[in-house]
Amino acid sequence: MKLKTITRTKPLKLSENRNTLWKFKQEKHEIDIIQIYQEIEKKFNDSTSLKKGIVKVEYLNRLKEEVQFYCENNKIDFEYHFEPICGKIIIDNNSQLYVRALAYQLSWLDKDLIRLFLNRYNDNYPKKRDFVNLVESQVYKVFLKICPFRDFAERQKLITDWLEFYAKRTKPKTDTNLITFEKLFIVPNYDTMLLKILKDKSILDTDGSWIGLSYTQTDVTSLITVLKKNGYIRDNLSQEIVGRVFCKKFNITLSESSMRHQSKKSKSYDDDYELIFPLIVKKSPKSIS
Repeated sequence: MKLKTITRTKPLKLSENRNTLWKFKQEKHEIDIIQIYQEIEKKFNDSTSLKKGIVKVEYLNRLKEEVQFYCENNKIDFEYHFEPICGKIIIDNNSQLYVRALAYQLSWLDKDLIRLFLNRYNDNYPKKRDFVNLVESQVYKVFLKICPFRDFAERQKLITDWLEFYAKRTKPKTDTNLITFEKLFIVPNYDTMLLKILKDKSILDTDGSWIGLSYTQTDVTSLITVLKKNGYIRDNLSQEIVGRVFCKKFNITLSESSMRHQSKKSKSYDDDYELIFPLIVKKSPKSIS
């Protein structure tokens, strides 16, 4: 009599019958730690793909021990799944191994599929923003430590590009029209004091128009950098938002890229602005009211 194959998703427990014909099902958005081991082992066969200092046997043994430890903690039949490999071990998003499993997956997966992979997992995660946060705060850091392959930097770039894309899509927009120059500063009425200092130092002319230490508009980014770093401007405001408010106040025209990234020339004036605005105000996490 032919045994009937039984389909299941969860791995075999130690208490269950090995002799049953089990077929393990996997959805496209699920991670199989057994597949991860297999694929990394395959990729290791090409010695030119390895980062300098990676020893194949040691790396695979550590990965195998991780899987074994996970199985022991969850009463999963490790030998059945692993020696020989009979079935999948799906790692769900509540598992203690989930973050490391994602990092391992990003280490071996075809680079052309990384964006699709992250999108698919994001779409199937209980809360999309939570998955982006998980990748940014945990998975990415683990990936930096464990990826054993020479194309590490290319993979890293693909992950950070994906994170930047979602950061732009999900970050709440702040209406700079609602943020006045006065509200940028931690100390009440510091805006008036700042204007006086800037005029005294001939950084502004007498009617309040921008001159700058370098006689260019771009070194306003140096002033903003120093004011933020030394605790004059509220921590919860980005360089870009503060830049827009300063540009509006002083009738300056700068691109968003210039506001986000200081040029080498403007950075050279940081020390000069440091002398004018030293670290004298304790930073505070207050937000705009």
